Amino acid sequence: MPRPVSWADLVHTVQSAESVPFIAAYLCGLIPIQDEKSMLPVILLDPEPLERILDL
Repeated sequence: MPRPVSWADLVHTVQSAESVPFIAAYLCGLIPIQDEKSMLPVILLDPEPLERILDL
């Protein structure tokens, strides 16, 4: 099962990629699978509502 990380409220980790397909939110397309470090720019930039961040 997903576990929250200590440094971000909305970031969770899974032990292995094999467990992800069984998470309902993933199956419904509500969450993407990303490496933890890919979340850091958004957390560090701390965007305001309606601001967008382009990740190249």
